[in-house]
Amino acid sequence: MKLVTGIRRRSWIGSCGVGLALCASLALSTAWADAEVSFANWDVTQPRGKTRTVEFSTTEGTGMSVDISPDGQWLLFDLLSHVYRVPVTGGEAQSLTQNSGIALNYHPKYSPDGRQIVFVSDRAGQNNLWVMNADGSNPRQVFADLDTPVAEPSWSPDGKAIVAVRYYPHSLGPWTRTNRIWKFPLDGSAPVELATSQNTLVDSPSVTADGRFVYYHSSSQPVIAEGYYKIGTKHEIRRLDLTTGLDQIVSDTAARRYYHREPFSPFAPSISPDGKWLAFARRVPGGVTRHGNVEYAQRTGLWLRNLQTGEDRLVIEQLTPDQLETHTMYQIRMLPGYAWARDSQSIVYSEGGKLRRRYVADAKAETIAFRALVKREISEQVRPSFRVADDNFDVKFPRWPALSPDGKTLAFEGAGSIWLQSRSGGKPKRLTPKDAYAAVTVELSSSWSPDGRSIAFTTWNDEEGGHIWRVPAAGGEPQRLSTVASEYLNPVWSPDGSEIVVTRGSGNGLRGQGTARTPWNELVRVPAAGGQMRTIARVLPAGDEYIRATYSLDGRVYYMTQASAADTKAAPDASTALRSVRPDGSDGKTHATFPYVWDAQLSLDGKHIAFGTSESVFLAPVPSGGSQFIDWMSASSGVREVGPTGGFFPQWNRQGKFVFVRGPRAYELDAGGKVTHEWPLDLRLPRDKPQGTLALTNARIVTLDNRKVIEQGTILIRGNRIVGLGDVSTAKADRVIDLRGKTVIPGLIDVHAHHHDGSQDGEIVPPHRAESANYLAYGVTTTFDPAAPSQLVFPAADLTSAGKLIGPRMYSTGEVIVGARGTT
Repeated sequence: MKLVTGIRRRSWIGSCGVGLALCASLALSTAWADAEVSFANWDVTQPRGKTRTVEFSTTEGTGMSVDISPDGQWLLFDLLSHVYRVPVTGGEAQSLTQNSGIALNYHPKYSPDGRQIVFVSDRAGQNNLWVMNADGSNPRQVFADLDTPVAEPSWSPDGKAIVAVRYYPHSLGPWTRTNRIWKFPLDGSAPVELATSQNTLVDSPSVTADGRFVYYHSSSQPVIAEGYYKIGTKHEIRRLDLTTGLDQIVSDTAARRYYHREPFSPFAPSISPDGKWLAFARRVPGGVTRHGNVEYAQRTGLWLRNLQTGEDRLVIEQLTPDQLETHTMYQIRMLPGYAWARDSQSIVYSEGGKLRRRYVADAKAETIAFRALVKREISEQVRPSFRVADDNFDVKFPRWPALSPDGKTLAFEGAGSIWLQSRSGGKPKRLTPKDAYAAVTVELSSSWSPDGRSIAFTTWNDEEGGHIWRVPAAGGEPQRLSTVASEYLNPVWSPDGSEIVVTRGSGNGLRGQGTARTPWNELVRVPAAGGQMRTIARVLPAGDEYIRATYSLDGRVYYMTQASAADTKAAPDASTALRSVRPDGSDGKTHATFPYVWDAQLSLDGKHIAFGTSESVFLAPVPSGGSQFIDWMSASSGVREVGPTGGFFPQWNRQGKFVFVRGPRAYELDAGGKVTHEWPLDLRLPRDKPQGTLALTNARIVTLDNRKVIEQGTILIRGNRIVGLGDVSTAKADRVIDLRGKTVIPGLIDVHAHHHDGSQDGEIVPPHRAESANYLAYGVTTTFDPAAPSQLVFPAADLTSAGKLIGPRMYSTGEVIVGARGTT
């Protein structure tokens, strides 16, 4: 299969919670043909490859969002990503979006005059806003942005604008998002942001009939306290006054209760047209949901608040189960959309696969029967071919670049060894001999001495831990400087070259707990010739990464740490701080605070900060005077993303330049952020594979030949390839193992393996890594991790290929979040 270039990734996953009983089948619509195509002529509505048509009639649907026309005559609903309408009395449903090909269409809503319908569709390449006439004719796009999907549209009362939720990637990673409520005028004027927060998610906008207020739901990221959801900081309903800008909480103290380990908090608000009632969803205390003979300890109900008295009452005892725990990830409604009738006397909704109506006054319930013809054309599933290679492999993710003082040589780590790359080109050369260590040892971060004659670096092996080393820059036998094994990383030389400051972990790796999320780091000093180690400071990590210290010309040691109480008092949004101390640990000062910055490096002259966050590299001037808050996510902060998008491990040299890596390439920049040189790091290494021929005899063999089982046979393996199966000769085998009484199966492939989430390892990936070896114990020989931090999964894959990590083959897309300031 050829690689399709220039195509933006479609976000279809969010539609899986929107009336998609066959979500797995519709996922096939994201396929593309074998032919290479450009973005210019790409049509999302057209199927690719082999296709088939699924056609059937149904009287039920899953997770349908429902609306009722202003005249009360029609119901709208989405089903399998088409928008349907049906008379309010029931009957045959008409698909209004049938002519959109394989596109996804959902979240429909009638305009105030009933003449138009707004809905979400990806027919232009992303889940954006579309409007069509009430009969489905004349569909047209009213907002387009390929980088930010939109969901949950609602009309302004005058019908001239649409209020909807817009989704952005967040700086903290792929599982944290920022959702913002925007107003999109239909006259083509610029959209206006209404509600946002850096630390919360907002959704479910509902506009009052006079257009003054927007009710919406706001939630922080899930917080767990002793096995219970800490509800008080997670979910709340708010009201935004569009006239004054006042944004108030309207949910009550019930949201702060602990109840049977489940949230008891309001969400999915909807204001009645007459403004007297606020409907919202909330789990029912002690409620259960039954499906057949199975009982689940959760039930979601719909509640009404009388806005005159403040009284809440349960009006619908059971709704479709909510998605409170998962809605943070995709454009999925926490609850299928429901709607008020124009007279405010009833609510239409979906539950149990049916369309229903509930009257407010007497709680009378009606079921509105429908029959819908479902006709979907399904594209061929994407099936890229992967060749399991036996030959040499390319190191995909070099780490910790270090530019020599004269700028002529770059040191970096690749596949567990330190390498030197000449500015003039050529192949990288290994710094240390292959047999420098007795056990399997991985070399980690490195640093050049001020005179450029020596390189300090750290190592790790699972038998005794890590050490600090020094080696001539020309290569040779390394000299160990540390006397006590520990977790060492990120060495840096003092300006006079007399000593080295290095980060030491808390010892999690030595206790078999992995090195990520270490409770503290220490900055320690060791003489450049070796000797007694002295502690400078104990530091609370700013993130999952180890602290990286830097020296300035005035001899102070700078580092990132968690923002203190005093820091957050001065700047409430600060989470991390740039601090410095004297080499003896005295005279601590805070120079700047940031939101979500973990890896900052100060230039030697102290005038600039280069930092990595959101898997990109940014440059900022050092504030003069006292500490200042630098909101790098704000476009007005003066902070600039530098170099190509994406990057890791920025580090300065003594000539005022800094480098960072982006895949197998390093970029050198000057103090102004201009790229002055690109360093191709073309490191190709021998793949680790066994030698000789192995015969596994007398085994019961499960084959891939239509589930054929050989009750007793031989598996002949030469190198890392099976060359014979069944009744084969073992005469040329170098080793024979009798597996009588054993069953051998093909190696399993885990296509969604989240085992690189940082829960076990930090920047140190140990050779004996339990998260990798466990897969082999269960027969998994190949894994694919669809969303892992790049600095974990790719180095682990390189180490496995080099034979320095025990585990399955690893493939991954990595976690690529770039330019994530919260804006497009």
